[in-house]
Amino acid sequence: MMGQRYDVSSGCGVLWCRLIFLLIIGGGGLLCCTPSLPKAHQVGRVALMEPDLQGIAVPVNIAPLNFVIQNRGVDYRVALYGKHGKVVVSDADGEMRIPLTGWKNLLMLNRDDSVSVDVYIRDENRGWLQFQTTRFFVSSDSIDPYVVYRNIGPNNVLWSAMRIEQQSLEDGSMSVIADNKLTRRNCMNCHSFNQNNPEQMLLHLRTPPGGTMVKQGDLLSFINTQTQSTISAGTYPAWHPSGHFIAFSVNQIHQRFFLQTRKYEVVEDKMSDIVLLDLVKQSIMKSPVLSTDNRENLPSWSPDGKFLYYVLGNPYCVSDYRENRYNLMRVAFDEKTGLFGSPDTLLNAVAIGKSVSFPDVSPDGRWLLFCMADYGYFTVYNTESDIYLMNLRTREYKRLDINSDFVESYPTWSSNGKWLMFVSKRCDNMFSRPWFAHFREGVVSSPFVLPQKDPLFYETCLRNFNRPEFVTGKVDLEPSQVAQLVSQKPLDCKVEVPIHVDGVTGASRPAP
Repeated sequence: MMGQRYDVSSGCGVLWCRLIFLLIIGGGGLLCCTPSLPKAHQVGRVALMEPDLQGIAVPVNIAPLNFVIQNRGVDYRVALYGKHGKVVVSDADGEMRIPLTGWKNLLMLNRDDSVSVDVYIRDENRGWLQFQTTRFFVSSDSIDPYVVYRNIGPNNVLWSAMRIEQQSLEDGSMSVIADNKLTRRNCMNCHSFNQNNPEQMLLHLRTPPGGTMVKQGDLLSFINTQTQSTISAGTYPAWHPSGHFIAFSVNQIHQRFFLQTRKYEVVEDKMSDIVLLDLVKQSIMKSPVLSTDNRENLPSWSPDGKFLYYVLGNPYCVSDYRENRYNLMRVAFDEKTGLFGSPDTLLNAVAIGKSVSFPDVSPDGRWLLFCMADYGYFTVYNTESDIYLMNLRTREYKRLDINSDFVESYPTWSSNGKWLMFVSKRCDNMFSRPWFAHFREGVVSSPFVLPQKDPLFYETCLRNFNRPEFVTGKVDLEPSQVAQLVSQKPLDCKVEVPIHVDGVTGASRPAP
C-alpha cells in the first residue's frame, strides 16, 4: 500500500511550506546577527574607545553605551559579558551599536557586578588581535528615565535657533518640547521642574512674546513676572516643593566679549534680587532679606521646603570682573506665612578666594552640590570651574574627583539621590555635554557622557546641552501647544506688601 502523498499545491500545503521557509530564514537571520568571536593574537594594551567604558559605573536601566573603536583595522568585533549573558557586536568601521534588548538583559542579569568588554580588531597584515579586557560596573540603582535640556549653538550671539528637548535615558529616543522657530525666534531658557516632576514645569521666554509658561498637570499658564517693583522678569527659577511658590532671581545681566585674550565671554550680574511668585494668588512677594543692595542670585530650595539656598555677591565691581565673587547662603522659610528668617553664610567668598554658583541639595537633605570658580556665577565660561560637595551636617566640603581641566558646571541630583548630572566641556573645550556619575555616601564614580544611538554623534554635533534636568517621566507637551500659549498676552502679576525683617531677632512681619 502506497503511502499518502502530501499535495503542496493545496492551500494548506502552501501555507505550511511558507511557514517552514520563514522559520528557517528567520532562524538563520537570528544566527547571522550574532557574529562568532575569532581566534586572535593577544595584545598587551586596551583598545581606544570613545566614549571610554573603563572603570565607569552605569545604572541598570541606562540606554546602550554605543562607542567607536579608534584603533586602525579592517574589521571589528566586541564581546560584552558578565557572569550571566553575553552580547557580541561587529562592524567593519568600528562603530559599535549595541542591540537594546541584549544590552538591557545583560545589565539586568549582572546588576551590582561588573561587565567585561573584549575588543577584537582585524589588522590587514597581522590578522585578528584581541586587546586587553576593560570593565565597567552595573549599579542596581536606577536613574530617572528622562533628561530635559536646552539645545543651543556655541555662541550666545547666535541664539535664534534653539529648542527645549527631552531624551530618554533608557532607550536614547529624543523629542522636542518647545521650538523657538514657532515663537518668533525668541530666546527660551531656564526651564525648571518641581523635584523632577514632569507635570510641574516652567519655561521662560525672554523676548516678545515674553513671559513664563507654567505647566501644572494639564493646566498651562502664561504669566508676566515683570512688575514696576522688580528689576526684571523672573530669571533663574526654583520651585518650592509644595508647588505653591516659585523663587525667582530678577537680574540685570551684562555680557563682556574679548578679542585679544583666551577669555572670549563673561556673563555678569550687575544687579539682582530674589522674589517669590505665589502661583495661587498670582502675585510677586518681595522680602528685604532677599532684596538688598547686594546681589542675591540662583535660588534653590531644600527638599523639605524649609530653607532657600542662594548665592550672594557684593555690589557690582565695574572695573574688574574678576573681583565679582559670591558667597554661599541659606535662609529659613515659613511656608504658611511666606516669610523668611535671617540669612546664614555657609561659605564666604573672601575667605575661600573663590566664587560659588548653582547650589543644589540632595533629595535626602544631607548633601549640597555646587560649583566654584575664580569669579562670577555663570560658570559655563570659566575653565577653572569645578564641582564641590558639602556635607550639610558638618559643613565640610571637598572638590569631587569627577572634575577635569575644563569647564564643569550646573550639577544636579537624580530623584533618588543616587546619580549626579553635570555639564562638562572636557571633550573639546567648546561644547557642553551632560555627564553622569554614581553617588554613594559622599563618594562618586568615574563619569560617563549622555549615551547616544549614533556612536559618532558627539564628533559631529555642534550644539550645546544647556541646563540639563532630570525628570521622572516624559513631559507631555508639544511645541505647537507652547507656541499657541505664548502667542497670547501673558497675565500680569500683582505685587504683595513688602516684608520687614528685624535684624536682631530675625522675625519677619509686613512692613508698616
